[in-house]
Amino acid sequence: MIDWLIQQRSDLPAVAPDLWLSVPERDRMRTLRMEKRREEWLIGRWTARRLIQAWAQRELGFAPHPTELMILPAPDGAPEIHALDPALRMALGTVRLTISHSVGQAFCALAPAGAPVGADIEQIAPRHSNFAETYYTPGEIALLEATAPTHYNLLLNAIWSTKEAVLKALRHGLRVDTRLVECLVPLPDATDQEADWRPFLAHCDPSLGAPPAGVRCWWRQDHNVVLTIAAITPRLVTEQVGNRPVIQSPLYGR
Repeated sequence: MIDWLIQQRSDLPAVAPDLWLSVPERDRMRTLRMEKRREEWLIGRWTARRLIQAWAQRELGFAPHPTELMILPAPDGAPEIHALDPALRMALGTVRLTISHSVGQAFCALAPAGAPVGADIEQIAPRHSNFAETYYTPGEIALLEATAPTHYNLLLNAIWSTKEAVLKALRHGLRVDTRLVECLVPLPDATDQEADWRPFLAHCDPSLGAPPAGVRCWWRQDHNVVLTIAAITPRLVTEQVGNRPVIQSPLYGR
């Protein structure tokens, strides 16, 4: 099961960040010079804590206090969960976390052991004129060219968001050529609701170390943003509600 949560500035606690951030996190926050970047980073750390609390309450029977948790970067930059309590640290050692920020919101996802996961949130907005030519595969460009103008920006950003999610799951980030990942994102049909998670496969160049069959992805529109999740595991295929994998927000995420 993949748990997720999206939050915004109004969800932050009405106390100073120093009262719930760890010392390394405070130090990191103070290096962020731009107010927008600093605020979104802070929302991300709070959203991650709230998601971890919900996961722990369900799986372990208790919710750790925010000060018992630290979200610190691994050497490759991916977020990792650290806990002060040894038992909690052992339990959380099997959980994968991913964080993304955009337009004053943070989107986080948690996945079980053995399921590398990536998530991304992107604003649905125009991009520069040669964006697709620079970053997209011929197949993705052809898909965009066949798309109605009313859905063009939605699909343009859904493809980019999926690329970011896949590269996070593979622990490459944007350090590699994004054309090594092909994301032929399915547009919604007449029966889909905006909040539905739509499953599909992204395919990667063998040099990235992804499964040959592809990386399992899901996407959905949420008002003015697109959300994507990528997970590298076959086990999620068997956990379904109807024909859709179980991806849920255990709190009050949309």
